Amino acid sequence: MTDPSRSAPSAFERALAHLLRPFAKVEAAEAITAGLLTLTVFLLLTAYYLLKTAREPLILLHGGAEVKQYAAAGQALLMAIVVNAYSALARRVGRVVSRVMGGLGVRNALLVLPAVAFLEYGSYLVAPILSIFTVAKVGESSLEYSLQNTARQALFLVGSRIEKYIGKTVVDTFIVRAGDALTALVVLAGSRAAISPRAFAAFNLLLVALWIVAVFAIGRENARRSGEGEERIALEPLPS
Repeated sequence: MTDPSRSAPSAFERALAHLLRPFAKVEAAEAITAGLLTLTVFLLLTAYYLLKTAREPLILLHGGAEVKQYAAAGQALLMAIVVNAYSALARRVGRVVSRVMGGLGVRNALLVLPAVAFLEYGSYLVAPILSIFTVAKVGESSLEYSLQNTARQALFLVGSRIEKYIGKTVVDTFIVRAGDALTALVVLAGSRAAISPRAFAAFNLLLVALWIVAVFAIGRENARRSGEGEERIALEPLPS
């Protein structure tokens, strides 16, 4: 189904769709999304085969073929344990996150992680104790991959088809990774400039403050779109 608000496909989209058609039926409007997904899978598989190729000689060199067989069996056993444990944890965390989302709403749920980060870096400026900061960082990472990720995905529920299928793919595959790369560059530059940990914490506090302002703006837009969606549903005729 074509989105009436979308303009005609560009020449680049048509050319990309033509390149992908020997492998699958791809329309020009879907070409960018399909191309990004294809590139992501290609990079993942390439990384896996490179790591596997480098791992096998190391095992054979230090332990021989017998250790290689034991290592394969150990990996399978470990994978079975980890998958089952993660499934049980994911079910429990998922129930907790759904209750929190229902009670707080999308905007307030998005504010939880920056609030924790602000307290984390603020406490480090007051009392720079590494053990306390490490525990707080673990909690921050847990919130990021549970509540924050769920709230971020919920933002796309009120988006257009283009935002859901193209914008979300670009954010998940490019914007997030670009942010990771930018973080690494900032840390590298700060290390080269011999910036102190407290200066890093103060800089992060500034970024978190900007983050909170952005969340309020996103929350207002999400509330506006949610209201428009409810009005549209209310105006639809009831089925006879």
